Amino acid sequence: MAGYNGYSKSNNATAAEDEGRLPLSRAIKAIAERTGCSQKDARTAATIVGATEWHHTSKRYNHTDYYDVEAIVRYLNARPVIDSLPENWRGRMDAHRNIRGEHRLDVIGMLDQELADELGVGRETLESEFYGAWEID
Repeated sequence: MAGYNGYSKSNNATAAEDEGRLPLSRAIKAIAERTGCSQKDARTAATIVGATEWHHTSKRYNHTDYYDVEAIVRYLNARPVIDSLPENWRGRMDAHRNIRGEHRLDVIGMLDQELADELGVGRETLESEFYGAWEID
């Protein structure tokens, strides 16, 4: 969807905004409204999760980072759970990744699910924190 939407932003930027990915200033407001956190905490979370893409904006074709609001909300909502996990949870997940063999990914998934069940947290939340990837494909 190449091209420009008037002089303000690319068509891809417009599409990203329609899908909930926003420039930082707008993302901060949306995150704060959805989670009830302060704008300062929303900015910190957005910085930790990071921009997911960039688009051209303005008639000068500026490079503007866009943030996935849903991913950042997931991150903020998971913080109390993640912060309450025992210190060794990362080491245990790391050990899962050292498994070798034909069905390696299946075994890793099964072990991650067992750990998530043991800790009382969703597997997706554990894996998102472990990999630092909060977007959902």
